[in-house]
Amino acid sequence: SVTPLLPKQGSLNGVIRATNSRWPSSPSRASSTDSALYELCYAILPLDGDWGLLTRSMVVTSRFLLRNDSSSISFEIKQTGADDASAVLVAPKDTASFHWGNFRLPELVSVRPSVEVDGRRIFKWSGGFDPLTIGPVPLRLRHVRGVPESLPTYPQIAGFRLRTVKAEAAIRPKTGGTGINLSFEEEDPEGHGALFQVENLSPFPVWVFQDGILANPSRFSNDEDEGDFVGPSESICFGLDVPFRQG
Repeated sequence: SVTPLLPKQGSLNGVIRATNSRWPSSPSRASSTDSALYELCYAILPLDGDWGLLTRSMVVTSRFLLRNDSSSISFEIKQTGADDASAVLVAPKDTASFHWGNFRLPELVSVRPSVEVDGRRIFKWSGGFDPLTIGPVPLRLRHVRGVPESLPTYPQIAGFRLRTVKAEAAIRPKTGGTGINLSFEEEDPEGHGALFQVENLSPFPVWVFQDGILANPSRFSNDEDEGDFVGPSESICFGLDVPFRQG
């Protein structure tokens, strides 16, 4: 990490980046623990005391704070492409700190609902989004292959019908613009109150998909990764499969 310089007077905010290991191992020998990267934000403030202006207070917190705004669904959050073991589980209405699972990977964040059927997760990880891009972004959720949606008991499981999660990055107050709050909340599958809603008012079905993402639906394929089906007089919430694209 870079050692911050203490100001002679006034306040100072900044970010410290430190790997979990003082001397990171080579890629072939590094473990998931050795490759972790922690980002901390600090604030150096004047403090009233016997030494007057020479007294300083230094406050250090995690740069990224996760907040689950859902009232019923737990979310798992991790760095895109990192080991699942590095994921952070955040219960409804709870918060947790976040760090990067692997400093060699792009600094993007993925999420999935912590919903299980027959002992296994039923959702894939969402596409990665940039936590430093302030504002909300809708993340498309996809089921893992082989989840039998036709079984009558599965749709009754809480969270089974989720389609999108709203992820929002906001600057945390009193951090000088260095601290980031990342909030997550599920959206209504039909799009009511969602960031994006697709409503089909035509008499025929339509397919919608993110521009630049392969979409080639056919009557012989049930692969939902090819886009989203919207029947006549139906509406859905719409999310991005690839929220961050270089260039």
